Amino acid sequence: MWRQVSAVLGALALSSPSFASEPATGFYTGFDIGVQYTSVMFSKASLDFSDTSWQIFTPAPIPVPLDNSVFHFSPGPLADLYLGYRFNSYVRTDMQIAYAVNSISDFENPVFGTLGTMPGYGYSGRHLHVAAFVNGYYDFPAVYLNTGRDPTWVPYLGAGVGYGRYRNWYTLADDEGLQSTVKFRKNLTGVQGIAGFSYYWDSYTNLILDYRYLTSINKTVDFGKRYSENSFHFGILFNISTL
Repeated sequence: MWRQVSAVLGALALSSPSFASEPATGFYTGFDIGVQYTSVMFSKASLDFSDTSWQIFTPAPIPVPLDNSVFHFSPGPLADLYLGYRFNSYVRTDMQIAYAVNSISDFENPVFGTLGTMPGYGYSGRHLHVAAFVNGYYDFPAVYLNTGRDPTWVPYLGAGVGYGRYRNWYTLADDEGLQSTVKFRKNLTGVQGIAGFSYYWDSYTNLILDYRYLTSINKTVDFGKRYSENSFHFGILFNISTL
């Protein structure tokens, strides 16, 4: 029985694509999509709305309650663009342009309570970030399932540093149609760790699947903690040096 199973697996392995002895070096480009989760944000005890990072829109008939508040965000979509360079089978680097958006799933405030339980009020909001990163990766082509063949599934580790703008919109409305909207923006420098797999369709094209953890280098002034994200990415990369 094991001989038959081995023969079937061998046939599948021979029919599956694998890249040549060396993946193509040079420039590559690509994109990915995925899902991202933003950490809980805490506002500090006293917010200075004269700070230029805060803007209050519309006449504010309703006091905007952000002091001592906790913001919870639901997972949201992301998209990234890449332009990079592969030096050899092991080392590559790229520039990443990142975009992600989240909605507020819960809001806790000592005055208005929790989102969904505030009598006569509704609360909504979004979190958006746009950032640019420079990343470096190390591929492990020696780790693959079919010993003796060129690797098709290749694990990799990476790290990057970047700079981004983060924007939040918060709107509080009552049953009579009055509302107040606050916009918060902040520029942050962050670092990220990366772990994933590449699937090489051939020497010039590979699919990527990875997990990334991002954290700001310093604590944000208004929220009193480091900003962080967890994200999962699925995408495709193309070598363009031969075009």
